[in-house]
Amino acid sequence: DLLSIIIDKLSPSQLLDHVLPQSAPLLAACIESIKWKAGGIPTIKHRISAVAFLRRLLSPLSGHKEPLAPGQLTMTTAQLKVVIDSTDDREVSVRLESITALNSILSSFLANQTLMSSSTALDEQRMVVNAMISRLDDMDDSVRIAAASALAGVFKLTHSIPAPTEGDYTTPEAIIKRMLVHLDDSNQAIQSGVLESLQTAATIDPQLVFTLAQEVIKKHRSPLPCQALIDFVKNLLPS
Repeated sequence: DLLSIIIDKLSPSQLLDHVLPQSAPLLAACIESIKWKAGGIPTIKHRISAVAFLRRLLSPLSGHKEPLAPGQLTMTTAQLKVVIDSTDDREVSVRLESITALNSILSSFLANQTLMSSSTALDEQRMVVNAMISRLDDMDDSVRIAAASALAGVFKLTHSIPAPTEGDYTTPEAIIKRMLVHLDDSNQAIQSGVLESLQTAATIDPQLVFTLAQEVIKKHRSPLPCQALIDFVKNLLPS
């Protein structure tokens, strides 16, 4: 908590110039704290503080366009997996903070090739997509809204639909089908978030999104969002 307070007092440029270049030990300690699950309420608070600190530490990278020095800030696949796994934490606040941190990680890689390794980035992006698809079924609406927004972010940043190599969603088609289920969600905020993600996916593969949306619209209880998606995609298809 003390480190988070200090981080909050620094400007993004101060973080980039003075903290992030020396942040490897902070990052490692933070990851270890996120994994700490032995105990009761104090352990929960520990995890919440750790993942909140991670999110604050990485947030300036999202908008930073100047490349950092090679190796200045890296995150191993194992460390990234800890953050991804924490999106399934039993505490809602940990899940939310973890999703936000993942957005910063993806943004920083696309902006300046930091945090992720170029050789493993695609596999790591697939891991993020798999986790966010799973979180669309979260019990908490705020987590589901964040997950939908995060999916839109992945598609925008990578200009692809990076399908996982394992699990239930190993093709772009499977991902879009699952998202279309949530386009008929009872919560309008989730409908809006999923619609944004699907519209982003449609800019990448309009024919796929158009075909799958047409297949399911008659099954939807509230067909208006799906119809809005179809109308959007029609403008992207060749005349």
